[in-house]
Amino acid sequence: MGKHTQAEWQRVGTTVYALNEQGTNIFSAHVQANCREVTAEELEANAVLMKAAPRLLESLHDLLELLEVDDESQTPGTHSYAACEIARLVIQDATGETP
Repeated sequence: MGKHTQAEWQRVGTTVYALNEQGTNIFSAHVQANCREVTAEELEANAVLMKAAPRLLESLHDLLELLEVDDESQTPGTHSYAACEIARLVIQDATGETP
């Protein structure tokens, strides 16, 4: 699917990470504030979203695949068509793909 780390992403507080099969850390990302206006709650919410990103991307791929078999999704101006277009744009944004 993507070039991101395929292992399950974990989270502790505001740190997001993944472990390989041997339990060694593959990567970690720490969410931190660069100004006082950002609350600890917001930082943790950002980390929660980061942890969920791979599963969200996979789910969006799956939903797009299901929607694309519907004739309405191929008809410009319909809700299904618009939903598929948005899903494709979000997938491109998340994966760094270009149209």
